[in-house]
Amino acid sequence: MSIIIPAYNAERSIEKCIRSALAQKYPQENYEVLVVDNNSTDNTVQRIQSFADVRYILEKDRQNCFAACNTGARNARYDLFAFLDADQVADENWLRELVSGHDDERYGAMGGRYVYDDQQLLKDIDVRGNDNRHGIKVDGLDTLGSSNCIYKRHVFEALGGFFDEWFSGADFDMAFRLQNGLKLNIKYNPNAFVVEEGRTVSEYLKREFRIGYGRMILTERYPRMRQSTLSLIWDIGRRNLSGCGAILYYCLRAFVQPRKSLYKIQCIACDMALQTAGFLGKIQYSISRKRLFPANW
Repeated sequence: MSIIIPAYNAERSIEKCIRSALAQKYPQENYEVLVVDNNSTDNTVQRIQSFADVRYILEKDRQNCFAACNTGARNARYDLFAFLDADQVADENWLRELVSGHDDERYGAMGGRYVYDDQQLLKDIDVRGNDNRHGIKVDGLDTLGSSNCIYKRHVFEALGGFFDEWFSGADFDMAFRLQNGLKLNIKYNPNAFVVEEGRTVSEYLKREFRIGYGRMILTERYPRMRQSTLSLIWDIGRRNLSGCGAILYYCLRAFVQPRKSLYKIQCIACDMALQTAGFLGKIQYSISRKRLFPANW
């Protein structure tokens, strides 16, 4: 088993991530840990190289996590690739749980569950956080992110790895090609989980923007996922109008339950910001491709 960790400017979290990877309840002689630095400009490299049991690799040609994952896979010694993000801490049973059932030839990849640290606000507002990468279906196909997952080497190579010309959406594309092209399934195990730590609200906003942009990239290959511009505007407008109504309700409730109501207002406002960030990512893609008003709008 090769645990592959792509990292970019991850000096705050990389050490904790690596320690969790090295502390797995899995035979030490049967797995390795590779960290692929993606041209970090902070102290990430020094943090990585302080671990003697970790293989350090540099990906300098292409700046995105998919390129780093592909580089890690090319340098891996084992036939199972377990991907872990640099701001995630793996449960000590993560690898053992994630790899269970890998001998079943029906499955080409396995995915786990995402949980959060003690940032209660982010837990409450990011309602899609646990499921927006694994365990749900899009157009009848299972989704899988680029972290907290395992790909079999022969499957990964047959698919050609992640499409690293994209900075977002290549993980879902890989999962869809696995199912459509190779006719293999994805096994989801909620007992295999990682904790996402230390992300700020601004980092979540950036993530939602990338996800929104990536969704639009995917529509190029999967037209049935496409939404018209009018539909996008209607959807975000409806959500934000509903959010404004909820904020007004809790403003009135604040006279009776001030602490609870103010917290609810904060959650709703942050969730509206996340939804809007995703919408702006989709609009940015449409503008960049001059498809702000596609034929089906």
